[in-house]
Amino acid sequence: MSYRVGAFVRVSTDRLEQHSSLENQRELIEEYIEEKGWSLKKLYIGPESGTKLNSSMKELLEDIENKRIDILLVKDLFRLARNAELSHRVKNEADKNGIHIVTLNNLVNTMEGNDRWYGLYSMFAQMESENTSEKIKFIFKKKMAQGKFINSTPPYGYRIEDQKLYIREDDTPKVVRRIYHDYLNGASPKAIADKLTTEGVPTPAQVNNRKNAGLKWQENTVRGMLLNRHYIGTVVQGRTTTISITTTKRKQLSEEDQYIVEDVHEPIISKELFNMVQDSMLKRKRNHTVSKKQIFSNLCFCADCGTGMWYRKNRKGYICGKHADQGNKGCKSHLIKEASLLNIIKSDFQAFTSSIDKAVIKKELHKKIANHLRQYEQEINKVKASIEVRNNRKVEFLTLYVEKQMDQESCTAAIDKAKEEINIFEKELEKLQNGQEQNNIDQQNLERDFVDFLFAGQTAMEIVHRIIDKIEVQEDGTPKIYYSFEEPSEQRINTAS
Repeated sequence: MSYRVGAFVRVSTDRLEQHSSLENQRELIEEYIEEKGWSLKKLYIGPESGTKLNSSMKELLEDIENKRIDILLVKDLFRLARNAELSHRVKNEADKNGIHIVTLNNLVNTMEGNDRWYGLYSMFAQMESENTSEKIKFIFKKKMAQGKFINSTPPYGYRIEDQKLYIREDDTPKVVRRIYHDYLNGASPKAIADKLTTEGVPTPAQVNNRKNAGLKWQENTVRGMLLNRHYIGTVVQGRTTTISITTTKRKQLSEEDQYIVEDVHEPIISKELFNMVQDSMLKRKRNHTVSKKQIFSNLCFCADCGTGMWYRKNRKGYICGKHADQGNKGCKSHLIKEASLLNIIKSDFQAFTSSIDKAVIKKELHKKIANHLRQYEQEINKVKASIEVRNNRKVEFLTLYVEKQMDQESCTAAIDKAKEEINIFEKELEKLQNGQEQNNIDQQNLERDFVDFLFAGQTAMEIVHRIIDKIEVQEDGTPKIYYSFEEPSEQRINTAS
């Protein structure tokens, strides 16, 4: 029988010389397939790390699910995935869809019922990646502790040479000094950004020759420069760290855990100027009053440019945010009075009362509730599956120990690690189950609140945000209201003034 083979290859690093490894893997795989009389259906090339769900792995899982291949062939399990959970996911999907997994060294061959050590090899693959990751982190930490700049992108005004920052010999250092002085003279970060844009001053992305570099300075860019201690000769690194090798998520580290080394390179501004700016930023933050959130905040959008609408107290309504920022050259005002919008919604509800049966609305709400709870159930099942995987690992470790395939110290360490992971997942499971229970209550309250609102004419902000997805406002002030339970309604208002 000519089986359709999906072959997965991967290199250990992204260095150029590793490309020959891909060719070697492919040649070995093609020879093996020819010897067996099978046919190569597809070749999946994975990235060097193999610890996350990348595009090639997604493609493989999709082909397994749709039974586009009969056999998954890899040189060894270390080439398939270095994330044990991901490796088990491939195995589970393959088992479910009748797809065989075969390694060239025949340590795993489900066609012959040989998959006993699959879990162990998957664990070892992840442990190898974790060890490599820790070694790389150690090297970086050592360099950071020495004040070496290990980032690939230097702060605006600097260049990198031999992992050290040097002041650029162009106008960028002058721009940095100007930003600090302008801020001390009362200019806001936004005003500074707008002025730099108007004058055509190159942005940080342009200076660093990034693809699709923006020509416009951003307020957050200026604010970040005002907070950047690199400008006083201090190197600050290690602000975040990866949670694990299996995710791209990072967590923020406290300043005590960061690597901060002073007087490493030549400063662009003095410490006195930097401290004066920090004091000024703190004072402005204290004096900043948070505006009252309006009933239609984050619901109204300009129908022409898509920008969120801003509430203006003096106009008692909402205007296009781009117009508020740039005037008529950005967009028209699209003014809509808050009172007029409230009247339209009240009118809509009166129409609903006379034309729609309560049972119909309740049915739609029940659909939404069921969908939301189904999503919760899926997340709970995923966590339960992860716990089951780790419980199975513990059994595997004990079996290996009993059969003298694993020493006591390694077995104990592996089981302890599995227990630690199970504990984390059990906490997550408890959180999800509590959330599911609370969500049931919340969804019931939502249904009750909505029905009360619909048939009693209530207009509380909380309920408005529950039943309206968004509102698009035309240039003449006509709102198009997207209710969460029906097609959008469009009404012309005659009270825009």
